[in-house]
Amino acid sequence: MIKKALLMMLMVQLLPSLYGYGTGENHERSSVLEGPVEQAALNYFSHFKESNIIREDAFVTLVQRGESMFIVDLRKAEDYDKGHVRGAVNIPWGITLSEAVEYIPQTGQVFVYCYSGQVASQATMLMNMAGIPARSVRYGFVRGIRSVEGFESTLVSQSAPLPKNKQTIDPLMKKAFETYFSDLGEPPFTNNIVSASDAVALLASGDSQVVFLDVRRYEDFAESHVPGAISLPFESGMEEKFERIPSGRLVVVYCYSGQSSGQVVAALKVLGHRAVSVNSGIGTYKTGSKGWSNEGFPLES
Repeated sequence: MIKKALLMMLMVQLLPSLYGYGTGENHERSSVLEGPVEQAALNYFSHFKESNIIREDAFVTLVQRGESMFIVDLRKAEDYDKGHVRGAVNIPWGITLSEAVEYIPQTGQVFVYCYSGQVASQATMLMNMAGIPARSVRYGFVRGIRSVEGFESTLVSQSAPLPKNKQTIDPLMKKAFETYFSDLGEPPFTNNIVSASDAVALLASGDSQVVFLDVRRYEDFAESHVPGAISLPFESGMEEKFERIPSGRLVVVYCYSGQSSGQVVAALKVLGHRAVSVNSGIGTYKTGSKGWSNEGFPLES
């Protein structure tokens, strides 16, 4: 306990220099995306589907069966080349996705995976906004797909090409993609993700410009949560409560493992908030030593 108390005190002292908070700077980010784009972000949750995140074992089974589907692999090209799911097209996470979105089918089954499922979750929300029925693979390639027995049978090294036919996408949605991927954050918020240790430092600062948002089920929030966090469960209709989120602040979102919080972060950024997701969330057995609870950081009930 003494060791943790000293750690927290040190974090408080270091925070202004590490993050620039507490210096009187204005971190408010106004939305440059209005009208149809904002409405599309809200509609994503009003038409919520839990199936937008598919279990890794269910996904592997579909691939093994030879189901008709379009798969996006968001990993780096060098990792894709070492082995990827059969039929997956490599569209590395970042501005490349905004350039390729017009070639992704808007019908049928579309699946997206990355390394851990966290940036794929952001991509899933954005792609659905653009009319693409995407679903992210839970826990991604490393902790998800590779954990499924017999996954090796789904891997190939031969590249799959991006379709040549363009899909029709609203120019405003296209602009939304470009705007989103032009600002993926800088350390310690790269890819709109913050480590649990950096997040606890933000908490320790007591900075009023930072708010924590818990999107887990309410019963789990009631049992334990990050001190001072707001509860807003990831479910249909949650967009009606977005007004509870203070504007002009850094919103630190967490769930169980970073899968659903990634979708919420994508929506909040489209709506003009400055938002980041806690890497690996609270933490589960699949996130190993990563995640708030798994790393031993404090919770309250």
